[in-house]
Amino acid sequence: MSNKNGLRIAISGRSGCGNTTVSRLLAERLG
Repeated sequence: MSNKNGLRIAISGRSGCGNTTVSRLLAERLG
């Protein structure tokens, strides 16, 4: 599951959604 989520986040970031969004998602997931 962790790998799938990581891949999804990586793809989203590469798409050009914004590194800030990815960082926020990671921070929220980490707690």
